[in-house]
Parts: sequence; C-alpha cells; structure tokens
Amino acid sequence: MKAEEYLKENRFESAEYAGYDVAYEDAKEAVKMERKEMEEKAINAFASFVEDYSHEAGFTEICKESEHYIKVFTKMMKDKR
Repeated sequence: MKAEEYLKENRFESAEYAGYDVAYEDAKEAVKMERKEMEEKAINAFASFVEDYSHEAGFTEICKESEHYIKVFTKMMKDKR
C-alpha cells in the first residue's frame, strides 16, 4: 500500500474545519512508508544505472563489481535513516 492510500483509508472528518484530518501516528506511518518507497526507487535506479551504463560504456571492471557497488549503495541508504 502506498502512503497516499494509507492516509485516505485512515482519515476522518474534522469537526474543527470542513474537511478531513489524520491522526499524528497515521501521518508518521505514511511518512515512513513514503521514505521506504523512495529508498527502494533510489536503489533500483542506482542498480539499473550501474549495470546498464557500465555495460553499455564498456567499463568491464565496474560491470564485474556491480553487485558490490549496489550492496554498498544499499547499505549507505539504510545507514542514512
């Protein structure tokens, strides 16, 4: 489930103003979901770049080590949390 869907499912009508509101904990969960999705997109984009570009450009050393670079990038992303 995406963050936007999660928020739509967990919203409620607000008595204070004409519209909807979400609980603080639900908003925090949605942000966490969005960050995880963006992290996954970044890792996938980096993996695609390393594998595809390196191969196309003829950088055989990078191609051979692409799995290593992807693991390092993934670890860096997770350490930044």
